[in-house]
Amino acid sequence: MKIKTLENTPIATIVAGFNLGFSDYHFDMTRTAAKEIELIKKDGKDLSLSPAAFDKGKIIGFIHHGIDIIDGIKTAWNGGTAVAPNYRGQKITMQLYDFILPKLKAAEVQTTCLEVLKGNVPAIHVYKKIGFQITRTLDCYKSTKPIPLIEKQNLDIRILQTIDWSLIRSFQDWRPTWQNNEEKIKRSGEALQMMGLFFDNQLVGYCITDREKDSGLIYQYGIAKAFRRRGFGKYFFAYLQKEKEGPLKLINIDHGDESSKSFLEALDFDCFIQQYQMEMAL
Repeated sequence: MKIKTLENTPIATIVAGFNLGFSDYHFDMTRTAAKEIELIKKDGKDLSLSPAAFDKGKIIGFIHHGIDIIDGIKTAWNGGTAVAPNYRGQKITMQLYDFILPKLKAAEVQTTCLEVLKGNVPAIHVYKKIGFQITRTLDCYKSTKPIPLIEKQNLDIRILQTIDWSLIRSFQDWRPTWQNNEEKIKRSGEALQMMGLFFDNQLVGYCITDREKDSGLIYQYGIAKAFRRRGFGKYFFAYLQKEKEGPLKLINIDHGDESSKSFLEALDFDCFIQQYQMEMAL
């Protein structure tokens, strides 16, 4: 087995390693080369800081790292770690971290973070042994029933060409995780669609989704605090459900946000996954 970074590795090899590592995961994680290329851009992946373990040219373990400046801190986000089923139990994840942590420090990365399924006790144990600590619990929701669209006077929804992020942040109650944050949205460009909810021509809500109709993934949403509990969020989500094919999904809602929990459960959204966010200072 040889450990090295991925910057000179063909995309086909990276994708084959990813699909092998997640081949027995709790749900389908299969990727294509096109999807991986898209995620390298969206997630800010730095392949020179993403290690992999190779056996006879085949990736049998890996860590994909995105790198960005978050709140002024250079941060590495673990965008995926897996070991091929036949190679587990050999402490490969720990070996990958032993290999890459000095390189992250040399690149002046100050902290690293990840998400792990709440029920994945072996992985949580490994990450704690490496030095990660749990910082918050995250809930993932999907719609289960149609939301009735009720007309509301003086409300309309418009496509936003630009976003005033200082205003949008005032609609938020907590910091989005890496997959949904402001930096990723800016990197994603035209792959995402930004919509605004206007009341008497005032922006009172927003939502950011994939542009494709067959993806119901919502990266961010929010209603201005002064306009909550007036049915505006329900109106917005009913509109989104009509526009999209399949269920709406929201990944990594802060578990401590009782307002979002009550809102989504009232719309018959199901919490189908819980994760821990874990962080480690370097």
